[in-house]
Amino acid sequence: MVQHVIKPQQARYILDRQDLLGFLKGKFDSKYPNHDFKIVHKSDRWTFDAPETVNSAEIDDLVKRIADKNANN
Repeated sequence: MVQHVIKPQQARYILDRQDLLGFLKGKFDSKYPNHDFKIVHKSDRWTFDAPETVNSAEIDDLVKRIADKNANN
C-alpha cells in the first residue's frame, strides 16, 4: 500500500472527489477490484492510498484533464 499526497498547487484543480476516484479506478480497478482508496481532502491537500505508486506525471496529467474540463464548463 502506498499513501499519496497531492500538493495544494495541484489539489486546487481537483474540486470533486469523484474525479480523483474515477482516475484511480481507471488505473487500478482491473487488477485490484473494490480497493478502498481512502480519499481524504484536508488542509488543501488530497490524500489517498493506492495499491501501487502513482507517479507525478500521472498526477500532472490528471490535473491537466480536470483543468481543461472545468475550463470548458
